[in-house]
Amino acid sequence: MSASHPLAASEQNALFRILRALFGPSNHNVLRAAQHLFNTATLAETEALLTDLRRCNRRIQELLAGLAGGVSLAAKGWLRKLLEKLAEELGSAAFSMESPACRNVLAAHRRARILMTFM
Repeated sequence: MSASHPLAASEQNALFRILRALFGPSNHNVLRAAQHLFNTATLAETEALLTDLRRCNRRIQELLAGLAGGVSLAAKGWLRKLLEKLAEELGSAAFSMESPACRNVLAAHRRARILMTFM
């Protein structure tokens, strides 16, 4: 694993909003307390989670495709380019997850890996 580097405060805030939307309100306090520790490894693990979610959740797939514009979702690093837009969309009251079982299974599988990036 390559060395992780800190994220800008605005990136940490956007990533917090994305993770809160993906993991649900029960993880709010843990994520908020660790937000200042989010780094490039946290970003990479979150990107991997979203890539997996794209495979089983049509709404996530459509959302990411719509936000991507000219950004390739196949190349690593795409999440950093879409952080703020994705945080806004996932946090909007209009967005709801399709197939919550998919999200729950993947979030549970990846949650520990994401938490380990800043502990």
